Amino acid sequence: LNADLQCLVRILNEAVLDGHLATNMLAGTRKLREPKRPRRYLSLDEIERLLANCPQRFKPLLTTAIFTGCRKSELVAIRWHDVDLDGMKLTIFRSKTGSSDRLDLHPAVAKELTRLRKRRPDAKGDDHVFLSTHGTAFVDVRKSWNAALRAAGIEQRPGLTFHTTRHSFSCWFLSNGGAVTDLMQQLGHSKLETTQIYAAAVSERRRATVMAPVSYTHLRAHETDSYLVCRL
Repeated sequence: LNADLQCLVRILNEAVLDGHLATNMLAGTRKLREPKRPRRYLSLDEIERLLANCPQRFKPLLTTAIFTGCRKSELVAIRWHDVDLDGMKLTIFRSKTGSSDRLDLHPAVAKELTRLRKRRPDAKGDDHVFLSTHGTAFVDVRKSWNAALRAAGIEQRPGLTFHTTRHSFSCWFLSNGGAVTDLMQQLGHSKLETTQIYAAAVSERRRATVMAPVSYTHLRAHETDSYLVCRL
C-alpha cells in the first residue's frame, strides 16, 4: 500500500507540474507504519564463496556491488563513459538524491571491468556496462542473485537480497577503521544519521558474529580472481 501510495503521489505531482491539476490531493498523506526488517550482512567467507561460484556474466556486477556499496539502481545505470580504468575512478549517478560521485576503483573491480572491456572491444561510451543474459541492461537482478546464492550454498539464509551487498560493504568499511563521514560520502547518503545506523551495528558483540570465522590472513593467501583484500 505504501508503494502504491508513493507511486500515486508522484503521478499527481507530475499532473500538477503539467497544469492538469491545481493541487495534489494526496500530498501529506501519511504512510502506514512498517515493521523494520533486520539488516543482513555477509561474512567474508560468504563473500568469497559468492565471487568464486556466481555465474560469470553476473560476476562483474556482483564484484562492483560488494566493493563499492552502491545501490542496484546506480550500478545498472553505469555506462562505459563512466568508467576510468586509467585513473581508477568510477562515476556514479545517485538517482535517489539526484547527485553524482566519483568513486575509487578497488583493484578487484578494475580487474573485472578490464576483462569485461576486452570481451566487448566494440562497446561505445554510451553502452551499459553490465548486461543480462539477453544482452540488455540489467533491470531485475533477482534471478542472477538467487543463482549466485545457490552456487555459493547460502540460499537457505533468510533475508539475503542484492541490497545485502550494500549493508555488508558498510559493515566491513567501519570494522576496518573507516570513518562514518567517509562512509556517508561513499554510500551517497544525504544525512549522517542514516549512515550512523551501520556504526551502531558494528558493536563488539555483533561484530564477533559478523566476522566469524575467516581471518584476513586466510583471505590474503587466496588473492586470485576473488581478490578479497579487506580494505574495502
